[in-house]
Amino acid sequence: AKGIDYASELIVSNMKSLLQLIHWNNENDIKVYRMSSSMFPWMSEYEFKDLPDYQEICDLLQAIGKLAIDNNQRLSFHPGQFCVLASDRPDVVERSIEEFEYHANMARWMGYGEEFQDFKINVHISGRKGYQGIIDILPKLSQVARNCITIENDEMCHGLDQSLKLEKHVALVLDIHHHWI
Repeated sequence: AKGIDYASELIVSNMKSLLQLIHWNNENDIKVYRMSSSMFPWMSEYEFKDLPDYQEICDLLQAIGKLAIDNNQRLSFHPGQFCVLASDRPDVVERSIEEFEYHANMARWMGYGEEFQDFKINVHISGRKGYQGIIDILPKLSQVARNCITIENDEMCHGLDQSLKLEKHVALVLDIHHHWI
């Protein structure tokens, strides 16, 4: 309701806070951080380039990435459960690809994504098409997104057996807690 100006202000504030957090992690020898997807609120509702603070946001993302890279900190994303790349509904797959690409763009703006697995964007197989749905969407993802995607097992439908069917296609993440459940 407050519009794109408000979203832009929130993003700047979030980026400044994230930069402080990465500094704090560095000072406290913390080398891993999973960033929140909500740093860019309502990101599917606007184009990043239309944000009034677009350039400042890009500069902050570059500073965050440089600080993390220079200090060997591993950053990652885990888009929410609504990012269902293996859905049997084409409209859901299309929106999920868009959501995943938003995350890939943020990684790219921080200086990641040019090399395989220099940044992780972790999702569950999710969706009725299972592991084959993931294989089918890979050509539809940008190179940066393909470099960053990791698939994590879940506790409901797509455990280790399903995840391992993707071993020749994407990097895999074992979540032992999901496995135990």
